[in-house]
Amino acid sequence: MRVVLSLLLAIAFFHGSGARAAPQRLVTLSPLLAEWVGEVLGCEAATRTVVGVSDFSDFPACLADKPSVGPYHHVSIEKIVTLKPDLVLASEEYNREAIERLRGLKIRVEVLPKERFLSMPSWIEKLGSVLGAMDGAKRQSELWSTGLRGLAGPKKSKRTVLIEVQHEPLITVGGGSFLDEAYTAIGLMNVYRDHREGYPRISRESVLEADPDEIHILDLRGREREFEASRRSWARFPGMKAVRNGRIIRLKGEDFARCTPRLLRALKGLLGP
Repeated sequence: MRVVLSLLLAIAFFHGSGARAAPQRLVTLSPLLAEWVGEVLGCEAATRTVVGVSDFSDFPACLADKPSVGPYHHVSIEKIVTLKPDLVLASEEYNREAIERLRGLKIRVEVLPKERFLSMPSWIEKLGSVLGAMDGAKRQSELWSTGLRGLAGPKKSKRTVLIEVQHEPLITVGGGSFLDEAYTAIGLMNVYRDHREGYPRISRESVLEADPDEIHILDLRGREREFEASRRSWARFPGMKAVRNGRIIRLKGEDFARCTPRLLRALKGLLGP
């Protein structure tokens, strides 16, 4: 009798302590969130659970055909409602307006904080807690920590880098971005690291003044022609160190656009042999 009573008390405490069941119908409001759900749950479980994603949620491939609720910065509340989610995953940085509107409709919304490159293990475990998938989250957290240690070996002398996100208008990576942290972790110095914005618009004159050792062009659309146009534009300034030394580098933009395992692998490639 005492054993039964103890079990009943334990169950009552568990249900009263704020614990929630794993979601059955999940909508993600940014590509980063969709990708991490795939990593933590695995594709089979993610395919069963996720019923909607935001535009450009193309990783993992198993979620690419899920219904879209629109771009992350302007999702359709109406589309989300029609999907009847029991959980919506949102980003603190990108989905603020949608969060308030969905909560006003009594839809459960869990908000993940802005991702930071060095503190991703705790971010991943928070996601795992929300999904009721702590085993998968801990595996991914440990893999991230291992990846960080792999990047922390002996560094070459620091090279200054302009990270070009867009050429017209010229947009780069500032100190408020996870990518700035990532470059610092492998010993590369972002010339706009002191800029508070995550992705500031800058002038070419300021780049000429900074005179970076390298220019890394993030090819976000996989178009050789656009990269060549950017390279030729910078080649008009032969006095720049990056131009003089032939260090205008094309990077696969999709690998650097999100703070995911693909970024760790891409950074490893930048370190070279």
